[in-house]
Amino acid sequence: MEFKPHKYQQDIIDKIRSGDTFVIAQMGGGKTAATLEALSKLKAGLQALIIAPLRVASHTWPDEINKWDNFKSMPYALAVGPLSKRTMAIDKKQMITIINRENIPWLVKHHGKNWPYDVVVIDESSSFKSASSQRFKALKKVRKYIKRVVLLTGTPAPNSLLELWSQVFLLDEGTRLGKSFHAFKQRYFESDYMGYKWTPRAGAERRIYDAIRDLCVVVESYDGLPDRLDLVENVKLSHRVQSEYDLFEREQLMSLNGQDVSAVNAAVLSGKLAQFASGAVYDDDKNWHVIHNEKLDALESLLEQAEGENVLVAYNYRHEYERIKAKFPHAVDIKEPGAIDQWNRGAIKLLLAHPASAGHGLNLWSGGHRIIWFSPTWSNELKLQFDARLYRQGQTNTVFIHTLAASGTLDYDIIDAVQNKKTVQQMLIEKVKK
Repeated sequence: MEFKPHKYQQDIIDKIRSGDTFVIAQMGGGKTAATLEALSKLKAGLQALIIAPLRVASHTWPDEINKWDNFKSMPYALAVGPLSKRTMAIDKKQMITIINRENIPWLVKHHGKNWPYDVVVIDESSSFKSASSQRFKALKKVRKYIKRVVLLTGTPAPNSLLELWSQVFLLDEGTRLGKSFHAFKQRYFESDYMGYKWTPRAGAERRIYDAIRDLCVVVESYDGLPDRLDLVENVKLSHRVQSEYDLFEREQLMSLNGQDVSAVNAAVLSGKLAQFASGAVYDDDKNWHVIHNEKLDALESLLEQAEGENVLVAYNYRHEYERIKAKFPHAVDIKEPGAIDQWNRGAIKLLLAHPASAGHGLNLWSGGHRIIWFSPTWSNELKLQFDARLYRQGQTNTVFIHTLAASGTLDYDIIDAVQNKKTVQQMLIEKVKK
C-alpha cells in the first residue's frame, strides 16, 4: 500500500522540505508518515536522526516505515537497547537512524565533533521543554552541525509558555526567542516577589507567537478522524467511605490497619485524596491499603456493557494495576512482550497501560475503540496523548473515552483542572497557525 498524503499532511511535508519546522498537530493526524515522506526526498548521502520516546522509537517509526510501500526502500537502523546494539546501529550510517531520547547524551558524546546527522527529527518535542535537562544540553552542543531540525508535537507548551524556549532554540539557535533561557524569562515574563512563579508580561504572549509563527505549521482538523464521545462515569461512594473521606480531608490524618497516614501539606493531601478516591491509600512506608472497591465494581459494570469489545484501561497508581489484575486475571500489561501486536490483532480483551509509558506515539487504534480511565490524571499532556492512542486517523469506529470519577471527591476537581489547562495551549495554537 502506497502512502498518499492528505492535504494537511502535504502542508507538513512542504514545510519540512523548506527548512527548520515546528509541526504542531493533534495526535493521530499522521505526523509520522508525513515526516517520512519529507525525509524520503532528502538528497542522496544525507543522514537523518529521529529522536523519540522509547516505545515510539522501537515500534511506531519502524512500523510506519514498513507499512507503506514507498517507505520500505528507506534504509534505517534502530539504536535502542544495550550499548553494543546501539553502537552497531549507528555504525551502519543508514539514511535514517532512530534512537530513544534517553540516549541522546550518550550519542552526542560518542560522535563529538564528528556529528554525522544532517537532519534531526524530535518526536514529542515537549520532552525537550526543560532547558536544564541533560538531553537538551547535549543536543544544544551539536546544533551547529545540524542543517535542519524538525519538531513534532501536539502539546508544544503543556503547562507554560516558558516551555517553548528550549524547543525553539533547537530550531533557530536563539534567533527568535533569545540565546539563553534566562534572557527569555527576563524579556517576556515577570516573577512574583519570591521568584517562583513567572507570568507573561503585558503583550508578551502576542510577541512570542509573532516571533515563532514562521517556523510553525499547525494542523487542527483532519480528514478521516472518527467521532468521539467523552463520558464521566460517576462512582458513588458508600456513606461510610464518604464520611471517612470527608474526615481525612478536614483532619489530614487517618489510621490504616494501625498505620497513621498524614498529609503534611496541600500537595501531599491532594495526592492522598486522589488515592483515596481511587480505592487505596499508600502509608508512609509505601504500602497500600484498600479503602473501597467501588471503582473496581464500576469497571466491571462498564466491561459488561461493552459486551465483549476490547478495552484499553489507563491506571495512575501501582495499586490500581494490581487490584485490577487481581479482579480481572485475563488483563494484559502493555509492557508484556508482544502485547502491542496482540492488541492490534484484536487478541486482547483488556489491556492495562500507564499513561506515562503508553501516552506517546503508539498506534493502538486497530485493537479497539474504548478507553477507560480508572482515575483522572493531573496531566493535560498525558490525557491528550493517551486518548490519541485510539482516537486517531485510521480508526473507523466511534471512540468512547470513559473516566471513573468518585462523587464528592477530588476526582471532579482534577477533571476540571485538566480541562482548564488547555487554555494556554489552545491560545498558542490559535495564534501561530496560518
